[in-house]
Amino acid sequence: MRAKMPPVKILVLAHGFPPDQMAGAEIYAAKTARGLARLGHDLVVFAPGQRPEAGPFGLVEEDLDGLRVIRMHNDYRDIHRLADTYDRPAINDRLREVFARERPDLVHVHHVIGTGGAAIPLARAAGARVVVTLHDFWFHCARGQRITPRQHLCTEVELWRCALCLQKKRLRYAFDWTRAELGGHGHAHPPEGAGTRLLKLLPRGLHYGWRELGLGPLRRRLDFMESRLAEADLVLAPARFLMERFIERGLDPGRCEFWPYGLDEGQLGDAGREPAPTPAVLRFGFVGTLIPNKGPDLVVKAFAGIEGSRATMAMHGAGAGPNARRYENRLHRLNRNPALRFHGRFDNREIARILGELDVLVVPSRWWENAPLTLAESVMARLAAITADQGGMRELAERFGNAITFAANSVDSLRAAILRLIDDHALVDRLKRAGHGVRRLDDDVRALSSRFESLLAAPRQESGL
Repeated sequence: MRAKMPPVKILVLAHGFPPDQMAGAEIYAAKTARGLARLGHDLVVFAPGQRPEAGPFGLVEEDLDGLRVIRMHNDYRDIHRLADTYDRPAINDRLREVFARERPDLVHVHHVIGTGGAAIPLARAAGARVVVTLHDFWFHCARGQRITPRQHLCTEVELWRCALCLQKKRLRYAFDWTRAELGGHGHAHPPEGAGTRLLKLLPRGLHYGWRELGLGPLRRRLDFMESRLAEADLVLAPARFLMERFIERGLDPGRCEFWPYGLDEGQLGDAGREPAPTPAVLRFGFVGTLIPNKGPDLVVKAFAGIEGSRATMAMHGAGAGPNARRYENRLHRLNRNPALRFHGRFDNREIARILGELDVLVVPSRWWENAPLTLAESVMARLAAITADQGGMRELAERFGNAITFAANSVDSLRAAILRLIDDHALVDRLKRAGHGVRRLDDDVRALSSRFESLLAAPRQESGL
């Protein structure tokens, strides 16, 4: 099927792209991009990636089965201040270069980690319309999920709490800045000798501390990111809960639309259901990244003591980030139940097989989530689900009808929900049959194409600042 109007030149901008990154947002960006290309639109993808041969912020163009992908090397080094994480002049220069060369009619932004918030006004300055699909809270939270390392859920954006949350990161930036200054890799022009650098370090350090270590950088980040988002022509949110949080922060509701994720039905429909080896044993599963915010430790604790003759728990996924191995080891030490097994990292192309071997999916995240794709996949795989009673998880449980909920971050409540389903297989069967309302990927892509075309046909609006 071809696009109704002449093909639109669309540049998809994301914070990662398969096969390098295979998390939910990246997979959704890839599938919708390929779908739009199949409708006849001219597609190019721009995403940061690890391409050291290109040099700092160098560009490498790749062909992924007919889809053009421009990777910008970003190793996330030489970050000396908070602003380097969201607005780097060298990256902005690369964006201007790409926008000028590609001349897109529309830029579809999925995330700006690794590219920066200036991508939105730079795309508009190049003549493109800009559509942003929200996947988390990064525009007003430097960690993206509005939850601190100590698992405090931030119902409000409070800069003093942001300062505590980011304290270690900002001290590391200060240490790296100091090392660069002493090593002659700072920004002095012309280059200075070692003695001069040492003499000037104290006044420069005092100025750095005054400007970079208080609340000021946090306020500047919040103002910068929210004002850049306000410049988008259209903001799409996969959950009403997510959209409401941004409107609370001042985003113009007239520029926002609820836009549920589309899911590739074929991927899940091919495998079918694997019959349980022992029908009396209920098969539970966790599928996702093993990080504290996702709550896998809640699952391990809640499943303690549950006999394998009644239920099993399959943990699919691996850790992420610098503390991945430490957290994985902690989970293994917590587990004393042979009925709970860790299966490690998996290829997303195996998701149909993995879900086909389960009866109940558990989604226990501590953070709000937005619209977790695993819950939508549970509907298409004809599973029952247990999920936390908050944020996007609660919204999808109500929308899809195949899940029961538990009090977020409560081991006791999660255990009670697990035992409830173990004791009532008829309820599990009813939940499996009740699942409905998941948008199909093809419908999503066609709707995106139509919405992009209508946006391009309408008079250009001023920014929402």
